[in-house]
This record gives sequence, C-alpha cells and structure tokens, in this order.
Amino acid sequence: MKKCIHELLKGPASIDQLKNSSEPQIMHRYQLDSLGYVWAALLPFVRKYNEPMLAAYLRSSPDATGQRPTTSYSDSSFSSAGWQENIEMPLLEDATIRLASCFVRCVLNYGQPVKFDHGVFLEFRDERFTYSCDLGGSRAVHAVDDGGIQVFDKEKGVFRQVTLLEGKRTFQKIVSGEALITDRLLAQMVGEVLALAMQDESDARKVGVSRTEFFALHATAHYLKFFHFHVSSAYKGSYGGIDENDPSDTLLKDVLAVKSTHWLDIKQSGHRKIIADHLLALISWTRQKLAE
Repeated sequence: MKKCIHELLKGPASIDQLKNSSEPQIMHRYQLDSLGYVWAALLPFVRKYNEPMLAAYLRSSPDATGQRPTTSYSDSSFSSAGWQENIEMPLLEDATIRLASCFVRCVLNYGQPVKFDHGVFLEFRDERFTYSCDLGGSRAVHAVDDGGIQVFDKEKGVFRQVTLLEGKRTFQKIVSGEALITDRLLAQMVGEVLALAMQDESDARKVGVSRTEFFALHATAHYLKFFHFHVSSAYKGSYGGIDENDPSDTLLKDVLAVKSTHWLDIKQSGHRKIIADHLLALISWTRQKLAE
C-alpha cells in the first residue's frame, strides 16, 4: 500500500511516453491496479441501507420460470433458468456508471495483448459525448451518451467510437417480474446511434468504427445489456432525406435492425463471463474492421 502511494506521488516515468500510450499499455506498464476497484464499485448494490427498500425484479430471459437461484454471490453458477433479483439499496445512476466502467475497463485493459510500441487498443471513455446532426430545415438529431468504448485509429489519426454507454438509475418498466426496455429508452439509444451514424467526419472523435454497424451497452444497477444496431445506407439516406414540408413523405427505406442480449448480472459468475466474452468479441471485431 505504501509503495502504491509512493509511486503515485512520484508520478509517471515520462510525460511524453504517457501521452503516446493507450490506457491498456499504461496499466500493464505500472501494474499497480487492483480488482478491488471493481468490487468496491459493486458495493452500493450489495450493502444494506437503513432506508425504505427499493425493490426491482428482473428475470434473465423471457421464458424464465421466476425461480431464484440458490445464491447471488460472486461464485453463484449461471443457469439458463429464469430468476428474480431483489435489490435493497438506493439505485444511483452515478454508481451504475461507475460499476459498468470499472468492469469494462478491467476486461479491456487486461484482455488485450499489449505491445508497447504499436497495436490497436480499445479504451473506456469517461467523457460524455453530445452528438448533433442537421437534417436540413428545422430538423436535427441531438443525443448525449454516458461514456463508451473507443479506439484510436493510428492510420487516420482519429478516434473511432466502438460502443455507446447508456446508464439508468433504475428499471423504467417491470411487467410480471421482468424488466423491459421502454419505447422511450429504445428511442433514446436509437437517436444516439443515428446521430453517430450521420455524424460529420470532420469531428474526429465522434466517428463510428463502421458506417452501418453500431453497438450500445445499457447499464441499470448491476445489470448490463448489449445492443447491436444495423443502420443500412438506404435507411440512413431516406431518414436524412425526408421532406418536412410534405406530409406524405414519411416512408423510410429499409429498416433499422436491433438485437440485444438478455440482462446480465455482474453479481453472477456465469453472467460476468458472458459480459467479458462480448467485450472480447468487440475487440476482435474492431481490429478486423480497422484492418479492412
């Protein structure tokens, strides 16, 4: 512990080296990180509070039986059977974002092979981005995310956005014990994706890895859900070309396709593995896209 404080006060070996490094490279170079940061971020969702209970019930799949697992501790095994989880704490959006960022960071920082001189590295982005796209006339798309995953494209000298993060303090809609994504929340994420898809490439930090494939990670309390959006060129072109002065011009070409995982619980060992697998798959997908 004293060594960690000593090294913190000592500072980085070289500012020039620091500014030319990615977060995974920095983490491997100094190696004073701890999983304690991840589990500390989980603390608000497992600690007992002397306040009125705030309950949210969730099932892991649509065909769930509603049976609770034998344990919800970190070593509990994953089952495809459904279950309901009772959360006994105030659900805070900042705590949700912190937990998601700590978990994602750990996978990104230690799940990528590090070469200190070169390589493509995905990093977690704390900064919230505002996306704006002028559609002509008085129409525009505006959206704000809660952070995300990005990669630096060294060939073009720009950042590429891999995944957008959207966090909520509690579930917006629960039906028969199952947490659902509301139309409003889905519309919010679609707006963020469309704004990113139609973003002017002159803004070097707000460009996607692909022009048609986009990903979002939704976090609520200690649950995560991955979304994959396919925005075809035909859909994007017709969306931006709708004539606001022509009431009959409301048809869009093609469709915007959306797929998602079930809710994944960071408190469950099996779910943590699934989350990590999805993040590792995003790393492979991003590297493949940048190599094309």
